[in-house]
Amino acid sequence: MFTTVKRAVVASAFAAAAAITPAVPAAAAAAPVVPCADGYVCVALIKGTIIWVPEGQSHTFPGGDTMTGIANQTKTQYCVGGSPNFGLAAGVEIVRTQPVTGFGPGRICLT
Repeated sequence: MFTTVKRAVVASAFAAAAAITPAVPAAAAAAPVVPCADGYVCVALIKGTIIWVPEGQSHTFPGGDTMTGIANQTKTQYCVGGSPNFGLAAGVEIVRTQPVTGFGPGRICLT
């Protein structure tokens, strides 16, 4: 009988803790790293600059640069040139440091 009472007390303690602890929405835990508004592709550069490019347009970095993240807040897939090249689907944010030479609308990225 002692173990039954002990289990009931532990279960009550967990239930009370769950009732007191506020729920955190999943979206709050995954805040975007690259600030960007709807209709833009935004690139965060290692030097702290953020480049905002309207949907459908391309952008090049003459001589190349180093990005720390890129966010596609458009409805268009983009191809990002760099090392490596990669596709950036609509609504996706990628956070990583790598060389970047430019990006533009397109589904096929040549390596």
